[in-house]
Amino acid sequence: MPFFNRNGWPRPELHLPAAHQKGLQVNFYSFHIGDYASATRHLTWDEDAAYRRLLDAYYTREMPIPLDLSVACRLVSATGEAHCQAVKTVLDEFFTETAEGWVHDRCEAEIALARTRNRRRGNRRWQV
Repeated sequence: MPFFNRNGWPRPELHLPAAHQKGLQVNFYSFHIGDYASATRHLTWDEDAAYRRLLDAYYTREMPIPLDLSVACRLVSATGEAHCQAVKTVLDEFFTETAEGWVHDRCEAEIALARTRNRRRGNRRWQV
């Protein structure tokens, strides 16, 4: 599946799920510096950048990273061969390959928490 449609626009299904195209649910996520540093200290510069960009893409899209490596690389602006190799290394180490795509357990938990909070806030907001 090409990343862009025939008009040259990015295909929305590769960026945001249909339910979220009108407005993002997660526009903030907790970044635990100590947890991240202890888990990623061994990464190269490129791998660290790839991991941060993959996390940002995961939270922004609120869905797993696509299985197609070329699409995943394009999603995080990994343009060179070394960058794509860094993306592949990070996906293999920190994500789980599933039928839906590359899943990250902590991202899934944070997104679920954000959705719960947003539902509660929405319910309070409209109560009279």
